[in-house]
Amino acid sequence: MKHSTFLATALGFFASLSVAASSYNEVQLTFTRTGTAVNTVTVSVADENGTAIDGVTAELVSLKKTGEADCTLMPNSTAQYKPGVDNSSLAPAYDNRQNGYMTFLFKITGLSDFMWNKCTIGVLPVSSSGQKQSSAANPRKFTFDVNCGSESTSLSPVATLANENIVTQFDADNSAVWHDISINGTKTTAPAEMYLQVKITKTDSQGCFVAINKIKLSKVTYPVTLAETSNVGNAATFSAEEATTVPNGVNIYKVVTSDDNTSATLTQVEGNVIPARQGVILLSSTAASANLYATTAGNTSDFSDNELIAIPGGGTPTAEGKTLYVFTKNTEGAALFKLLDTANGEFAANKACLGISTSGETPATIRMSLDGNLTGIGSVATRQPAADDNTLYDLTGRRLTKPAKGQICISSGRKIVVK
Repeated sequence: MKHSTFLATALGFFASLSVAASSYNEVQLTFTRTGTAVNTVTVSVADENGTAIDGVTAELVSLKKTGEADCTLMPNSTAQYKPGVDNSSLAPAYDNRQNGYMTFLFKITGLSDFMWNKCTIGVLPVSSSGQKQSSAANPRKFTFDVNCGSESTSLSPVATLANENIVTQFDADNSAVWHDISINGTKTTAPAEMYLQVKITKTDSQGCFVAINKIKLSKVTYPVTLAETSNVGNAATFSAEEATTVPNGVNIYKVVTSDDNTSATLTQVEGNVIPARQGVILLSSTAASANLYATTAGNTSDFSDNELIAIPGGGTPTAEGKTLYVFTKNTEGAALFKLLDTANGEFAANKACLGISTSGETPATIRMSLDGNLTGIGSVATRQPAADDNTLYDLTGRRLTKPAKGQICISSGRKIVVK
């Protein structure tokens, strides 16, 4: 039997959204240098929009080279041809050879609610005169290590990128250009006072100087795509190992089924924080996609009656004493829960499914009730017609003028078959 995956059919298991409890989702360090000593460097801190982050400061504490000796910075390039190093870049005055290294140590103070797992570094390969390297040069390969901690003498590894050739992009004159190297790593919650170390190690025998012009830390991010439905708006299921925030315009819902398991009520939860390992449904009337961000904030709303099961790691879910249902759409585009074929289906990570007690009825599908109002199959999502109203509606609530023979319609609040 062919193994199936819900990556394209199950609503919202592949859906996404954005915003955080703190007002910033990225922390970017940029530099202004007036000399060649470490203490001549000023570090600016901004968010993803380039706006200074209130209460957050940073400084370059030290610059070391192989053997932990202090290292100075190169002055601005005076070359008229292919100049590279200027007062917005930091280029250690050290010609790295194989296994040689240099380490930048920064101190960042005032971060709040910032869990990150990605570091982006702007790099440029330069010569001893600060000129940009040319495309004719041999590859220059380096390993980038990013470490952090609350004490400068006790740093933990966050991310590593090995043997990266930094001579890969060029201007029209064949000179190398600034480009970003992004390194994904482990989830790390920044302390209020954080030491950040960037270590750059040469991994081939070709000598080369390196300049950097920014360091950017990015929050743990969960992209979600909200699928359009005909009865509840744009929808997705979601769960994660840590608490996450949703953006304005996206609402959080929990699910409780009826006693006979024929309908599932979606009830909105207050706030914009989804607790860790809590399955939810996300609904929006406008957003089709966005980003959720990890947060240390909490949500005091009651999820005790929520029957959604979190699947943060993906795979085939199991729940003792529960029959599982996948959140999907019918042929008319209406969202519903469908009995899950657990033998042949897997979920992508960060999704959720419905789990109902095996002691009750287990219908093939379970219709939706949004805040107590039935939607989709078995109901009309718009107005309920008067008793003497002969207007016909399809199963999603759309008015029909010429229904087809044999079509199931709604008339006077009842389902009928057109003859």
